Amino acid sequence: LTLEAATQKINQVLAAGPYGTLKNGSSKLSVTLSRVKSIRVTILGAQKPGTYTISSLGTVFHALYLSGGPNATGSYRKIELIRNNKIVRVIDLYKLLAKGTLIDNVQLRDNDVIRIPAFDNRVELIGEVKRAGLFELLANETFNDLVAYAQGYTSNAYKASIKVITNTDLEKKVEDISKE
Repeated sequence: LTLEAATQKINQVLAAGPYGTLKNGSSKLSVTLSRVKSIRVTILGAQKPGTYTISSLGTVFHALYLSGGPNATGSYRKIELIRNNKIVRVIDLYKLLAKGTLIDNVQLRDNDVIRIPAFDNRVELIGEVKRAGLFELLANETFNDLVAYAQGYTSNAYKASIKVITNTDLEKKVEDISKE
C-alpha cells in the first residue's frame, strides 16, 4: 500500500475499535516510515542515461529530474514507463509543464525502465507569443494548441495574419494563416 492508503486503512480499523475518537476527529493518526527501501530504475534517452538507485517512494518525475530529462532529440510527449517488459504508461510531460497537472507522476517500482524515444514532430514558434521556442506536437494537435503551449500572444501581436514556414523534403514552403 502507499503511505496514504496504509494510513487510511489503519485509521478505519482503529476508529471502528478501541479508538473511536479517530472517527469524530478529536484524535488524529499519523503514520511515518523510519526506513525506506531503495529501488533501481533504468532511464534511457535522457541527458544522463543509466541505472539509478532511488527511494521506493520515488516517482517518474523524480527520476526524470535526476537524469536531466529528455536529451536533445528526446520526446517530452511520449515517455514510456516499462514494467515487466510491458509499457504500462505513456507519460506526457506537457501535462505538467503547460498545465501543472501531476496525473502522470506515477510511483516507480524496482526494475522499472523509463524510455524516452526520439520526438516525432517539433515546431518552432517565434514572434509575439509569451514563450517562444520549440514545441513538440502530437498528430491530433492544432495551431491553437501550439499557441496555448506558448502561453498565448503578447499584447503587441498582430493575429489577423500569421506566417507559417514549413521545411519539406524538397523546399521551404511559406503560407499565411488568416484569422477567420
